[in-house]
Amino acid sequence: MAADWQRTTESSSGDTFYMDFSSVASVGAYRKAWVQINHQNQLETDGYPKKKYQTSRMLYYFDCEGKMLSTFQTVRYAEKFAGGDVIESKSFKFNPKDLEDAVPDTVGETVMITACSSNAERAKIKARNNAELADLLKRLKALKSEDDSGARRAEKVRDDSTSSL
Repeated sequence: MAADWQRTTESSSGDTFYMDFSSVASVGAYRKAWVQINHQNQLETDGYPKKKYQTSRMLYYFDCEGKMLSTFQTVRYAEKFAGGDVIESKSFKFNPKDLEDAVPDTVGETVMITACSSNAERAKIKARNNAELADLLKRLKALKSEDDSGARRAEKVRDDSTSSL
């Protein structure tokens, strides 16, 4: 199944979080989902040598009833939207003892709530994202039309001024 990345939230530092809605699945008493973070600024890996990255993809596991979560796989990419080279990849074996409480009013809690929500709730998020995208495309087309009109007027003025010479 193709990935279905949907914007879920944004951090106070401007990092944008996406969840692959097609990856949300139940695993026994838990849920799992892939989350992607497009970092506003380039970050560096912890190890040596330091390497710069702008996207992190993480496989989260959630205990929806206990409101707990943890990451068990992380892949870091050089460019936004998982572009460029893989800079770093780490995996950990899932162990429920590694789950931690979701901190209230944080990005982590928002990600957990999204993963633990029903398919109908995630469909609403997708519809909202699609409406926002359609509105953005409409505004971009209007700006391009204004730019094209301005360029045609400038070309006409230039043509008129050169023909009068």
